[in-house]
Amino acid sequence: MKSQSNKVQSACDVKIYSDKGSLALRFPLRHSALWELLDGKSLKGKPKCLGIGKYGFSADEPDDWKRATTIASQIEADLDHPEWDKLFDRTLAKYGLGGGKYAKLADIIQLPGTTQSLPEITVGAMWEEYLLWKQPQLQPTTFSIAFLRTYTNIIKGLIWHKASRTFSQQTSIWDKAITSTTVLTDVILSHPATGINKRRTLNALSEAFTRLQSQGKTKLTVNPFVIIAGVAENKTDMY
Repeated sequence: MKSQSNKVQSACDVKIYSDKGSLALRFPLRHSALWELLDGKSLKGKPKCLGIGKYGFSADEPDDWKRATTIASQIEADLDHPEWDKLFDRTLAKYGLGGGKYAKLADIIQLPGTTQSLPEITVGAMWEEYLLWKQPQLQPTTFSIAFLRTYTNIIKGLIWHKASRTFSQQTSIWDKAITSTTVLTDVILSHPATGINKRRTLNALSEAFTRLQSQGKTKLTVNPFVIIAGVAENKTDMY
């Protein structure tokens, strides 16, 4: 079977070998830093070896050697890519090897000298921080009625029905990450509140986003809460 490995595999530094009837992957030393972090222990200068027999890879099956060769090439390509941190799946699920101990460490492991990207803050989290900052600048009534109730309800997609004195909910941007320059404003504009309240909500969100940028809490360079000209005024204000 070892000779078969040489025939199947080529131009890949992640080697496939037979280990007690199962297949295993041996990684080149340039990948050792990552695996030491994933395993939480030093390899002491030895290459990382990863057994894949528990995922159904048998040394006696030619097709398993071929599948392992494909996986080895995929992992090596991802780890050697300039943007490896975006491509390499630390859970290994991308390569058909997921569900093991590495899945638990997927969100915290990174190579030395690299900065792990953080997810964008949600609209709701940004808004709550903004309200704490904005409250001392406003009259209590203005803050309570406009910001804490009207604008917050619009952001949450809540619609107040006077007849039944109940709320219903449409699409909300509250839990959405701030990543889009169009979708977020479109959702606000689709709310049945008056045009002026929607514009004021977007104004407040725009100010909140500008504050977020000044704190370095977002990677976006374009403010997604731009004021849209020509927002129609509704005759009935539901708030």
